[in-house]
Amino acid sequence: MPAMNAPLWTPAPERVEAANITAFRATVETAWGVSLADHDALYAWSIDNIEAFWQSLWRFGGVIASKDWDAVLLDGDRMP
Repeated sequence: MPAMNAPLWTPAPERVEAANITAFRATVETAWGVSLADHDALYAWSIDNIEAFWQSLWRFGGVIASKDWDAVLLDGDRMP
C-alpha cells in the first residue's frame, strides 16, 4: 500500500509541458524577467507581486474589456 502522502497519480512530463499553467509560468518569466522553477515558485511570486500577477493573468487569459485597466489593484495591502 502506498504511503498516505504519496500522490495517487503524476502526469507525464509531456502533459506538464503542454499544460496552460506551464505556459503561463513561461509568460510570467519572460514578461517580468524572473526564473520560476515550478508551480510553487509561481505561487510564491504571485503573492509577492500581486499587481504584476493580475496584469499577467489578464493578458494571458485574453480578457476582453471595453477598455484597458487604469489600475489592476487598489489598496492591495488591505483585506477587502
